[in-house]
This record gives sequence, structure tokens and C-alpha cells, in this order.
Amino acid sequence: MSPEKTKILNNMKLGIVSLEHIPAANCKSWGFIDRNGSVDVSLFKTGEFTTLDFTELMCSFQEEWIDGPNGKHSEISIAGTIRTRKKSASKAVLKVLLSNNYIYRITAASGEKLLIGSIDFLPKVTFKNIIEGLTTSEYQFSISLKSTSGAITDTSV
Repeated sequence: MSPEKTKILNNMKLGIVSLEHIPAANCKSWGFIDRNGSVDVSLFKTGEFTTLDFTELMCSFQEEWIDGPNGKHSEISIAGTIRTRKKSASKAVLKVLLSNNYIYRITAASGEKLLIGSIDFLPKVTFKNIIEGLTTSEYQFSISLKSTSGAITDTSV
């Protein structure tokens, strides 16, 4: 990834069209990849990613690089909303993800696929149950990660 592209990614929120997860136990380490580097994740995983069903246009990605006492690290946040009539099914999935043993892959509106987390740095998940009015029922979720590698571009097809 070019320095210009990295700089843009670090300072803007990207719209997400797809958010997937895979158990970290199904992955090998790609910790040797450079900061904001790229990898063909198909060479490092067994099993497939599972898509999280979220409300379109209501999910965003943000990455910021911070100078800390131990050097530079990335802080990634993903925030989204699931509006559903099948709250029990959505809640069951979110409760499983609370174990924080998953790695995520987003597909940005630009088509770029980014890996969030690795077996060395696992993202944290939180969610909120919201019921308003007669028809609005939703979960707001967030995924956060602090790592030294940042978001890694997935070059697999």
C-alpha cells in the first residue's frame, strides 16, 4: 500500500459493505507482515469467513496511528447497527463474538478488503440492545483493536 493511501485510510471513515468473521483458531499467524501491509489470507486460514448481517450504510471503519511509549501502534474502530425483526438470532451471533476470539474482514465501499486482527492481536467486541417506539429494534455494535500491524489488506480473490 502506498504511503499516500495509508495516510488517507488513517484519517477517514470508510463505509463498509461487508463485515465477516472467522474464529482465530482457524488462522495461522501473519504477524510478519509490515504495518498496513498485504497478504493472501487464503494461505493462512482453514474454514471460511461468516458474514455478519448489519444494516447497510450504518457501519464504518476508522484507523488511527498513535505514537505511544512503546512506539507506533494502530487503533482501529468499527461501529455499526443491526436493525432486525429476528433479534434473538442477531443476539446469539453477537454473544458468540463477545468471546473476542475472532478475526474480522471488512469490504470497504471502494472494494478493498481489510483484515482486522490476527492471532497475535484479537479485536474486542461490544454491543448495545436498543428498543424504541413501535417498530425500531436494533443492536449497536463496536469492534476495537490496538495493534502494531494495523489493518492488513487481503489480496485473496
